[in-house]
Amino acid sequence: MVGKFFTAAVLVLAGTGSAMTVPSKRQVHSGVATFYEPGLGECGIFNQPSDFIVALSVQNFNNSDCFKNIRVTSGGKSATVRVVDECPTCGLNGLDLSPAAFEVFAPLSAGEISVTWQFV
Repeated sequence: MVGKFFTAAVLVLAGTGSAMTVPSKRQVHSGVATFYEPGLGECGIFNQPSDFIVALSVQNFNNSDCFKNIRVTSGGKSATVRVVDECPTCGLNGLDLSPAAFEVFAPLSAGEISVTWQFV
């Protein structure tokens, strides 16, 4: 219907008659977060362990996401972090947080935590 907005875009595949939902940037993702020692990130800047930053999995990272913020939630706690890198060892929807960001949720000795996240 003309003049109405839809929450998800639908792409009709040419000649197939089928439709595929295009993911929204506001979509909530579930995955596993680990931490890493920041340095020069894929977005071209140097980062410190004390920065609230994140590397997105290769499957989720796009250069156009550089410097956007995501909200990470785990165990009833949330933190906003800036996308500055990609994580080649993370699984789909996985995150690599800076040590400072990881410690909002758990001590570094935990190694990994379950999280949800979305762009904000």
